[in-house]
Amino acid sequence: MTAAFVTSCSGVVFDCGGAEYRDTVAYAPVSDSAQRVALEGYLALNEVRGSSAPDARGLNVGVQSVRTASSTSVPRSMVGHLARLRLETADGTVLYAGTAHQPSAGNPIVLGSAESGAIDAKRYETIRDELLAGRLSIAMEMDAGAPALVRSVLRVETSSDWRKHCQ
Repeated sequence: MTAAFVTSCSGVVFDCGGAEYRDTVAYAPVSDSAQRVALEGYLALNEVRGSSAPDARGLNVGVQSVRTASSTSVPRSMVGHLARLRLETADGTVLYAGTAHQPSAGNPIVLGSAESGAIDAKRYETIRDELLAGRLSIAMEMDAGAPALVRSVLRVETSSDWRKHCQ
């Protein structure tokens, strides 16, 4: 009696169908020039493809209190004074600019944010490539009632390539 064993290096791949997703999240320390105000800029990029709906790309950029175990609210003197947010390359080229939306009174941790759920593929890829290369900054425009915040380089905290979300 002889026994035959078959080995394989290829694994079984299960495709649940549906859309694929990828996302990237980055943060940057943000302060005024005198470094009296300590805040944190953030950028979240997300993309979906392959569903019955058209491919979609979006971003959310904002400024919040620094993430700590005991996160505090943003300084009251800053609330309501963030006018616009920009994403800029190292040479100052603006890749995205949006009006900062003020949070509701019940969200004292966020100073303001801007988002877009409809970014064209080329611009999205440029923003993502610059971010992953460490060459993308967040710039904040404040109104006259608050100190100016210094432009800061965003650093990637998490990034995923295409993956399925099976339920």
